[in-house]
Amino acid sequence: MLRSLKGILPLSLVMSMFPLTAQATHVMGSDLGYRHVAGNEYEVTLVVFRHCDGIALASVQNIAVLSTTCSVDTIVSIGSIDQQVQGTGCPGLLTVCQGGNAPGLEIVTYRDTIDLGMACSDWVISWSQCCRQSNISNLSNASQFGATNRCTLDNLNHPGNDSPVFQQFHLPYFCSNELFCLDNGAYDADGDSLGYSMMVPLDENGAMLSYEPGFSITEPFPSANGHQFDPFTGNHCAIPGMLGDYALAYLVEEYRNGVLVGSCMRDLHLITLNCPAAQYAFEGTVSDTLGDPVDQGEVELYVYGLNAAGSVLYGTTPIDAQGQYSFLNVPFGQYILRAVPDSLGQPGLATSYWLNTHFWSFAEVASALCDSTFVCDIMLTGIGDLAGSGYIEGYLGDLGIRSSGLGVAWPGVSVFLEDLSTGQWIAFTRTDQNGIYQFDQVPDGNYRIVLDHPGLPMLSYHAVSLANGSNTWTGIDYAADASGFQAVLSVAAPGRIEERMMKVYPNPAEGSMIMIDGFGNERSSIEVLDAAGRSVLTWHGPSPKGSITLPIGGLPTGTYVARSVRSDRSVRFVVR
Repeated sequence: MLRSLKGILPLSLVMSMFPLTAQATHVMGSDLGYRHVAGNEYEVTLVVFRHCDGIALASVQNIAVLSTTCSVDTIVSIGSIDQQVQGTGCPGLLTVCQGGNAPGLEIVTYRDTIDLGMACSDWVISWSQCCRQSNISNLSNASQFGATNRCTLDNLNHPGNDSPVFQQFHLPYFCSNELFCLDNGAYDADGDSLGYSMMVPLDENGAMLSYEPGFSITEPFPSANGHQFDPFTGNHCAIPGMLGDYALAYLVEEYRNGVLVGSCMRDLHLITLNCPAAQYAFEGTVSDTLGDPVDQGEVELYVYGLNAAGSVLYGTTPIDAQGQYSFLNVPFGQYILRAVPDSLGQPGLATSYWLNTHFWSFAEVASALCDSTFVCDIMLTGIGDLAGSGYIEGYLGDLGIRSSGLGVAWPGVSVFLEDLSTGQWIAFTRTDQNGIYQFDQVPDGNYRIVLDHPGLPMLSYHAVSLANGSNTWTGIDYAADASGFQAVLSVAAPGRIEERMMKVYPNPAEGSMIMIDGFGNERSSIEVLDAAGRSVLTWHGPSPKGSITLPIGGLPTGTYVARSVRSDRSVRFVVR
């Protein structure tokens, strides 16, 4: 059902009619997000986590919609579409949701499409609910306050944007004196760069709550060796040092060409327990895209951690003739599994994680509070044959992750060619012994190159445009350090470019495009730097008649330098 903002009562009036009374729903957290449908229509999804010993959630939830610049202050209602009860996964350890005594979690999903009706730069979409539980240890008078979750949206300057979507939250428990990593990784359908931060939880009015003495954003619960938080992946790791209930909140912001285009938050209530010593077993079947078992390759078991340093390879095991694998007597912890097909015997299949994804931050994290056997069947992601004439080649240099040297070739890393407009990947390869990756017979189009290794996020990308007369790209290089993969602009790419004076117009730029003259007639690589010398945009594409059209939409007002990578020439321009 489409919810229009027209004719809906102002938020202030609705709130006076239905005040947020303390109805003890015992909310344990929430996620909120949106997806562009068409025009000013957006599909809003709210996921609420509730402790089962409170009052049940209503089947309809109110979503507040606010824009100060457009003078909009109203609410819309969205209905529930799914409800699940999350147990401990341990025989004999039933939650209160199941008639037992262990803390239980109910997950309710709400969704509907709303019509904003106009384009505004400062939309805030939010959900509020009373009340938090009284046994939350790190907030002052927690039971006297509710919770708010909110997203921001700018459909004036960035129409059609989709918000990041957090990984599904499963268990609210973590074990005292055991390393725990919370997976806050998010997926962005538009391919925007994501930045994460910890934030103060909000009350039902959107105000920041107060911490009890000794607690803070960076120390939300007692820990043995402090808290480690990765701003590139959102992963939060710590060793809890005290039993209790704790409220936490996280913010994910999405950037496009260095410009903030939207944000969403996650609000959580976590519980520290004394956990018994446990051992795990992992087993399953690896199959191709048709569901048929494969008989070659191996499965890797990784300890799930903060980054590449924490995501340690625990072990590998071969896939047998029936497509099966197993790991036995695995110690307590958090793990992810990756199936690696044989590159010669299975050339049309890519490295894939449980549950059936090609990128590590979307992988399912396996963990339990007791002795458990995880059945983890993995379906390998398949790729089709390319039928074009383009060629893309690059190099991956290891800046000290697996070797002591800098820029050492890193073989065996998964590389995906992704359609820039749809976000779908169309080809897969791996770096060879010299760190080189290659894509051949690539059709004309706009692409980006994505690399995958457990614990390493993509910090920046190469975008490549293939068109008639510009079908070969080399020097599309990447480097990997402890922070992640980042695009490197090679100055040693083959092909001599005639030296010319670069000119840019219009300058100052007031639109979303500028034209730059002074190139050869084949291909060009451009890096745009801001006034602080930071790279905010890279572009690769054809330069017909010696000129290029560079998209600069979203760059804030300021002075920039556009640098030609192949000839190392530059030109300054101003954005107004």
